[in-house]
This record gives sequence, C-alpha cells and structure tokens, in this order.
Amino acid sequence: MIIENLNGSVFPEVIKVKQKFNSYKLEDIDLAITQEMLKKNIKAKIKPGMSIAVGVGSRGIANLLEIVKDVINVIKECGANPFVIPAMGSHGGATAEGQKEILASYDITEDNLGFYL
Repeated sequence: MIIENLNGSVFPEVIKVKQKFNSYKLEDIDLAITQEMLKKNIKAKIKPGMSIAVGVGSRGIANLLEIVKDVINVIKECGANPFVIPAMGSHGGATAEGQKEILASYDITEDNLGFYL
C-alpha cells in the first residue's frame, strides 16, 4: 500500500518494528576491563613512561566514571601516564570546552580522576 499526502508526495508503506535489547548486566567492570586489555594484548604494548590519551565521550554509557577510572588505573599499573581528552560531540557545542562541561556533568573531572582533564 502506498500513502499519498495532500501535496501529491508518495510515501512507502510503513510497518511497525519491535526490537528487544539484551538485558545482560556486567557485574564486575574492573575485572572486565582488565580481562579485555589482557585479551587484546593492550597491556603488553603499554611501556613505562608513555603518555597515553584516554578519549572520553558522553553518549549514554552506563557507569562511565567507573569505566574511565578503571582504564586509567590499568594504564598507571603499566607505568604509563594517562590523560583524558574530551571526545568531541555536538551536544557539547562541538568544542573541547563544551565537551569538558558535559563530562563534568557525569562527574568526570580532574578532582574525581586525580589529574588535569
């Protein structure tokens, strides 16, 4: 069936779609991050004294502060020096300062991470 509006534009048939999302919940974020970094051999690539940027966005990631802290801790355990960079997003005004403010609304601040953002 084709639908026609008053201006003569033709629209294709629309059908209702239902999506069911997996309800899996990660119980131990710290362990999962450590395991993933070992599995991907990331820890072996991190050398003492390296400066490593941790890009942090703000698009609806649950437990974002805990995840960022855990990633930073793994990097520090390897002897490297992590620092956070705000990943750009349009809802931060597409500026580093705007994105930094968005991250602060998620408690991702220099006070909570222990170093300058």
